[in-house]
Amino acid sequence: MKKLLTLVFALALTLALAAPALAITGDITPDSTNPKHAPVALSVELFTAPEYLLSGDLVLTNIAANKMYVVNEAVFWGVAMQFAEDDDDHDLTLMPDDYKGAVLIVSCDAFALKDVTAGHAYAEEAGSSKVVKWNSAVGEDPDAGMDFDPPELGDGVDYKEEDLVLEIPDYLWETDTELYFFGQGVVKEKGILTAKIVKDAAVPLNFYDGEDLIYTVIGAEKAAWTVISGGDGDGTVDSNEAYVRFVLDDENEVEEIFAVDAVGNGGSVEFKKLISGNGSIVISIGGLVEDDVFFDELYELYDDVMTFFGFNYDAEGKLLLKHFISKSNLLNLKDQAEVNLYTGSIALPYGPEVPKTGDAASVFGFAMIALALVAAGTVVSRKIRA
Repeated sequence: MKKLLTLVFALALTLALAAPALAITGDITPDSTNPKHAPVALSVELFTAPEYLLSGDLVLTNIAANKMYVVNEAVFWGVAMQFAEDDDDHDLTLMPDDYKGAVLIVSCDAFALKDVTAGHAYAEEAGSSKVVKWNSAVGEDPDAGMDFDPPELGDGVDYKEEDLVLEIPDYLWETDTELYFFGQGVVKEKGILTAKIVKDAAVPLNFYDGEDLIYTVIGAEKAAWTVISGGDGDGTVDSNEAYVRFVLDDENEVEEIFAVDAVGNGGSVEFKKLISGNGSIVISIGGLVEDDVFFDELYELYDDVMTFFGFNYDAEGKLLLKHFISKSNLLNLKDQAEVNLYTGSIALPYGPEVPKTGDAASVFGFAMIALALVAAGTVVSRKIRA
């Protein structure tokens, strides 16, 4: 019996030593950006119906915390964004690569969204405390107002048709500009109104430590991913740049891993799994073993990449772009407001009662007193501090 166990153990060890680098995984849940360090503040709120002032202006106030809607009731909402200046008052830790090209997406499963018109949009000009209507706000061209449209429904290709989308112009970042978008809908069911600002991932995907570029990821699924160590972030492997490459099959399973230093030493990584099943040990890189010259440098390159991205050999073997994204600093902000319903089947029999205001644009044409209330903290804070 002991001989049999010894034979089985020896066979298992032999297979472990010969095991190729087939199984790899990583966390696929991207972290939300810390609002204290984000280059923009985001907030979404639900409001009561507009009310008239003696001056004829309209104002909105937040709904009560225990507000319950009924089916067919009108609901009023607003989204605010404040872009932070890159100065001593703001502790911004993201690099421009992490947020320029970001998109505002507003979605809701409680009521249908509609395009935000210029009459329902406002902006506070950079360097000013004055909030003005969209067409009067100073954008890139001071004589043209905001030279881009407020959020519109998606095209059904890049974005869902039921979501509102705003591709944020690059020139708004680091300007201390504030934007306000308002709309109304008809409640159909319980749900959530969500606003998020996200930067979609695209290769080359750069990773920073402060202002220092540490890794650049290039490649494609069903082919290979290459993680360049350092480099210039241009998306190509130069002759003096070290890298770790993951070769994939048609199912995005990792077939082989290569580690190559800045002078071309290295090659395929071979490892053995521990008998305990917890982890693995690299036994050679490009035929070099522990006592060979260059092995330590190659192993450090390989191990640093695996550790940084949280990769291991004990789970699924697929390696996708989202595995890398989860470790990135790409902007990922979200805020939401709940639309709650009475538990009974109460509904307004004749649909919503919308205030009579003369024209659609005037429903949210409130005066500076309302926007001052919003800017003071009802929707978005004035400062972003660590």
